This record gives sequence, C-alpha cells and structure tokens, in this order.
Amino acid sequence: MGKNGTTVKDVAKACNLSVSTVNYILNGNTKYKFKEATKTKVLNTAVKLGYRKNVIASGFRLNNNKIIFGIVSYVCRQSDLKLLIAIKQALYKRGYKFAVQFLIDMTDKDRLDFFSKIQGWGAGLVVLTLEVDDKNKYGKRLEELLNISPPSISLMGKIPGSNMNYTKISWGEEKEVIADYFQKKACSNIAVCVPPCQLEISNKWVQQISKKGLKVTLLSAGKLDQFDYQAFGQAIAYSIINNNAKYDGIYSVYDEITFGIYEVFSKFGIKVPDDMVILSGGDCDFCHMFSPPIPTFIHDCDELAELAAADLVKRIEADEKTSGHGECIGKVYQKIVESNDIFHTRTVKNEIKITQKELRR
Repeated sequence: MGKNGTTVKDVAKACNLSVSTVNYILNGNTKYKFKEATKTKVLNTAVKLGYRKNVIASGFRLNNNKIIFGIVSYVCRQSDLKLLIAIKQALYKRGYKFAVQFLIDMTDKDRLDFFSKIQGWGAGLVVLTLEVDDKNKYGKRLEELLNISPPSISLMGKIPGSNMNYTKISWGEEKEVIADYFQKKACSNIAVCVPPCQLEISNKWVQQISKKGLKVTLLSAGKLDQFDYQAFGQAIAYSIINNNAKYDGIYSVYDEITFGIYEVFSKFGIKVPDDMVILSGGDCDFCHMFSPPIPTFIHDCDELAELAAADLVKRIEADEKTSGHGECIGKVYQKIVESNDIFHTRTVKNEIKITQKELRR
C-alpha cells in the first residue's frame, strides 16, 4: 500500500490490467515479459496515484536492473523522435530496455517531483530535454536532482549545472557551412529566424555568417505559444512582407518555422527558391515533400545514439555512482541536403524495420 492508502488494486483498475500483472511489474519480476509500453503505463500510473514503496526500486536492483529511463520535458519534433528510436535500439543491442518518460505540459514543481521519484528506478538516465521555466525558483533544485542521478547522458549538449556526460550536434556554426551555402546561392542579405527562447544562443550563427561578408539580421516573434513554431514562422513572414524587407536568403533553425514562412510566402506569390532562398535546420522528413524540396540539415541519429549508448552502458557496468564527469563523449556533424534524395541519405529505412519488428512482438 502506498503512503496515501493507494493499493495495487487501485493501480490495476486505473490501468485496466489484472492485479497480478501490475504486481509483477511493480516488483520488477522478470519471469514474465511485458511490453515496454505496459511497464511504462503501470509505473507512471503508480506515481500519479501516489503508490510508492521501496520494493519498486529494490525489486529492479535485485533482478539485475537493465532499465534505462529517458526524459523529455518539452514538445518533441520529428527529428527528436527519430533520435529516441535510435537510442532505444542502441541500448537494446547492449541488453538494456529503454522507457521514455514524457514530462510535457507539467508545472515546474510537478516535473521535478516526478523526476525525483524515478531517480532510483533505473540503472541509468538518458535526457533529451529537461528544463524548468522558472529558473530562479526551481533552477537550483533541478541542478541538485541532476547531480544525484544514476549514470546519465544528455543527447543535446551540456546541461548547465549538471555533471552529466553529453553528446553534441554541430548545427553548421563551426564550419561556417551556412554562410558558404548562401554564398554559393549568390545571397548577400540573410535573415536568421529563431523562437525568442533561442535569441541569445543564435547570436553565434549570426557572428559566423557575418564573418563571410554577408549582411545578417536575427528575426523572431513574440507573444505566441512558445512551442507553436509554425505560428512563429507565419508571424516572421508577415513581418518581412509588411516591412518590405529585402532579404534574399533565410535560415530558420526549425523546420516548423520554415513551414510557416513558406505558407505565407506562397499566399503572397513569393517563390522559393527563385525569389527567396530558404535553408532549414531541423532535420524533418517533410521538407522533401515540398516542390521543389526545401534544403535542410540532416544528421546521423544512429551515430549519435551509438556514442551515447556506449558511454552510458560502460559507466553503468563499471558501477559508477555519479551522473557523469561533464565530458563531451562525441560530436555529430550535420550536412545540407537539397534534393529529392533526402530519404536515401537517412536511416529512415532502418527505423521502419525496427518499428515493424516491435509490432510483431
């Protein structure tokens, strides 16, 4: 029974599962095989209802814990989901199960409360995104939780205040490929489009592009839902048109922003790329569906996942007690694709095979 009187029967009823099934999962019993989705549902429901007892964590440990939790605190883009699939497969090859916890649409307090409750459940932790909106109020607590975590890896670069090891994706800023691309397209006046939350870090793109002798303007849009990137793109496009701005090239950091810009431009008869060259930075498969296809950056999700999984499993099996050493264990570089062959340069076929294999179980 949980501290608030919640029983296994309550959890089973909420999950529409048998009491025995819920018991097996909560106690980490490995005699029977359950789908990862079922396990995740039971564990999440147990936490939500307040059913917590030490046997959950100790049961996992006693049965040679091979579960690694993934944390996602903000809305996923398509490229993020592809990366989660890749890390799941990379961990599976090494004998580990991967259960993703989505902490989306939670308050900062609820997000951190949940994160603290699962600290002892898994052998390791994979973080895609884990942030708080009110850093002044909750930032210190987040840092404390991150640094008492089991061996962990961050997939999107170093998390401030954390000792987690991390992988990094180069978005073109270090090799100045963005500037090189626009110069090859004979562009001289570039707009870099970002959501407000990335204005500060996007200055590096502006600086790198400007070094090549291009005129660069950083554009954004305020007073919109922070995750409605397509609305950001629409607002930016209307601003460009209303101000009669004479840009000949646009780089948007997310494909969803690009789609919003493209939609508005189409309404006003602005042709891409004849009237305006657009380069998109989000690695979304939908870019190839436009006519002509929208040039976009892509990166190797499988390579990134292998780097992350290898480092994480090595530290878990060495029985390390810390979340990490703050080391960058690998960097993956992106490249620009601007043809109908986008699908042929990706690992999409492998991902489809993985999904089909899982569905047959």
